[in-house]
Amino acid sequence: MKKSLKLISGSLLALMLVLMLFPMRANAASKTYTVAIRSGQSGSFNESAVKAAFPDAEVEVDAGYIKFTVARGETITDAFASNEELDEFLANQNNLKTATAEGGAYRVLPVEDFDVTKGVTRNTDVVLSYCRVVNPARYVIEYVNGDNGADLAAPTFGLEEAGTEIDAKPLAIAGFHTSGEATKLVLEEGKTLVVRFLYSQNESTVYNTEITYTEGDTVYNDIINRIGQVFNAGAGAGAGAGADAGAGEDLVAVDEAETPLANNTLEDNGLVELEENETPLSNQVLGNTKLFAIIAGFAVLLAVGVAATLKIKKNAK
Repeated sequence: MKKSLKLISGSLLALMLVLMLFPMRANAASKTYTVAIRSGQSGSFNESAVKAAFPDAEVEVDAGYIKFTVARGETITDAFASNEELDEFLANQNNLKTATAEGGAYRVLPVEDFDVTKGVTRNTDVVLSYCRVVNPARYVIEYVNGDNGADLAAPTFGLEEAGTEIDAKPLAIAGFHTSGEATKLVLEEGKTLVVRFLYSQNESTVYNTEITYTEGDTVYNDIINRIGQVFNAGAGAGAGAGADAGAGEDLVAVDEAETPLANNTLEDNGLVELEENETPLSNQVLGNTKLFAIIAGFAVLLAVGVAATLKIKKNAK
């Protein structure tokens, strides 16, 4: 009799331990996290352009953020292969429109507190920072069919401090070729730099890249308006080419009161860990806990029932 009770008790204990570990392991294996790139107060995302740039990614887009959902330990390199690519994407005003500032304009700074190549192990907010550009110079990089003048991709455009060197480079466009090559150009104060990479479907046709500097920002504004009409507010834009992320000497640090989310407290150098009730699958964890409680209660009742049955049989003898 005692051996039977020990055997039953041991079996029930083993069952309970397995049930305790199962929901924990299942949850760990299926855990997902979000990486949210937040625009802050000095910029806003072009929703249609961003969605078009990541048609296959699990991404949620709003004017105030881009939110990626990834499995535990995975990266967002499907969207950005490197931090340099992320910085180029953000520098494109077609993706992230920065606000004007008194005496100049804002431009986004390179992301320093988040590495796109490292696996994600928690919900993370990447809050963008900005600086004020005192002597803004604008640039536009176009990708045009040289045979008929039609746009093949949404232009890349942005603004930097005058004297900044940008890296203009052509895009790879299916079905078209270009003889244009990446080139470094210096922005001039009060002018708009326009770079036109010309493409053709005919391999034997060669067009020279057009590079011009125009006074003021009329050309810049005209191209922005055209993008809104032709590309439906930016649909079809990709990461494209971006400006050199190096800061010029005339850049002015934004006052604390003007920085994005200045009234919020950031932890871990700009990375914010969300509360548990904000994390994905928090309801699944709760569901697993309830399931375990039900099964554990059933196991206890089963143990009591078996013990009572054995005691009754013993008394009957």
